[in-house]
Order: sequence, then structure tokens, then C-alpha cells
Amino acid sequence: MGRKWRAEEAVQEAEARLHHRSLVGVVTRGQAELGSFPTPQKNTRGKERQCLVQEEVRAAVEEARSCEAVGKRHQGAWTRWENVVERKVTWTEIWKAEPHHIKFLIRAVYDVLPSPSNLHTWGIAETPACPLCSKRDIVLVSESTKQAVLLELTVPWEAHLEEAFERKLSKYEGLVSDRQQAGWRARCLPVEVGCRGFVAHSMARALSSLGIMGEQKRRAIRYITKAAERASRWLWLKRGEPWSHGS
Repeated sequence: MGRKWRAEEAVQEAEARLHHRSLVGVVTRGQAELGSFPTPQKNTRGKERQCLVQEEVRAAVEEARSCEAVGKRHQGAWTRWENVVERKVTWTEIWKAEPHHIKFLIRAVYDVLPSPSNLHTWGIAETPACPLCSKRDIVLVSESTKQAVLLELTVPWEAHLEEAFERKLSKYEGLVSDRQQAGWRARCLPVEVGCRGFVAHSMARALSSLGIMGEQKRRAIRYITKAAERASRWLWLKRGEPWSHGS
């Protein structure tokens, strides 16, 4: 059984962490420059101190949860996803969602669904290959201005977003170069949306490049997230049915 959480111990630990931080001062994190993080507050009292302690308690709980997840090679693989746009699921979305929808999303993120890959790992299926995977390309062309934009969409496993980006960029490098030598302003914009609905930063960059900014871009990303998640869930529900490509 796990350790029972005690409020008194959590508060004492938070106070100790705050005291230590006030002694150490500001430190850099990752590749951030000096001054990127606020200076720890000292000698705070009353409500302000209470808020700091509460934030520190939450940070400690999240830190413990993250450490536990990192130690799990399979279920904690989401901690190693790179170039993924942070996704926040609000309580309103949870209340409005169907129970099976939330269940599918959680099991998919922790990779515990009986997918072809997992069934192969568990010794149940002979191959990890998915018979439903395919791709579609979008090409935006302006003959009057001689511009061409190739949007190459990939919906991979979230752990392979960066790999998919580099692969598609390299795949169409020759085609883009040929069009440029022919006098066209051609470019390839590989975009990735994880099959669980987590959008890669390449999608946000592509939308900005196409002039979709601000709230329009945020709304588009929300729609794309929901579309990918719903499509994956639909494919999952239909996984046992015969599948054939349309004529």
C-alpha cells in the first residue's frame, strides 16, 4: 500500500522547502537564462504566506507523481514526449464528456489499451502492425504568385512526433528543391498530431505560418485535438470489424 498523505507533514515539508529556497536564492532551470524566474519571497505572513505554502504543497505532490511516472518505463512513457503542446483538460470538459471517452483517453495516455503493439508485447498477437494506419497530404497552391505549401500530416505515437517531423521533412526535400529551382516559392510544413490528441509544436508553427494567429489558432488547435482523439477512439471501437479501403 502507498504512504498515507498527512496534511501536517505536507505543510512542514512545504515550509522547509520555502526556507531552503529563500536561502539558496534564484537558480537557473534547464536552458532558461538568469532572471527568468521570480526571486523567492522572504518574511511573508498571513494570507500571502498561506498561498505560498499551498502552492508548495501542490508542487511537492506533482513532483512525487512525476518521479513515480518517470520510473515506469511503459506507463510513464508520456514523461518523455518531446515537442508536444501542453494540454489542459478542464473540469467543465470532464463533466461534459462521456465516461467512456475519459476512460479511453486516460488508458491511451498511460498506454494500457490492448493495442496491436501491446497485444504483441503480451504474447497475444503475432505482429504489432496496425492494419488501419494511412496518411493524407494537403497541398496549397497559388499559380498567380507561384507559391506552393505542402502540409504533410502524420498522426504517430506521441513518443515519435520529432522522428515523424524529421522523416517527412527529409522525404519531400528533393521535391521542394525542384520547385524552388523552377522559380516557385515552395516549402514543406510537416505537422504532427499524436494519436491520443496531443498536438506537436510543428502544428502551431504551421498555423502561424499560414496567418492563423491568436484566438483563431487556439481554437483550431482545440478542434484538431478533439478530432484526432475522436478518430482514434472510433478506430479503436471498430478495431474488431473487417476493414477495407474505399474504391
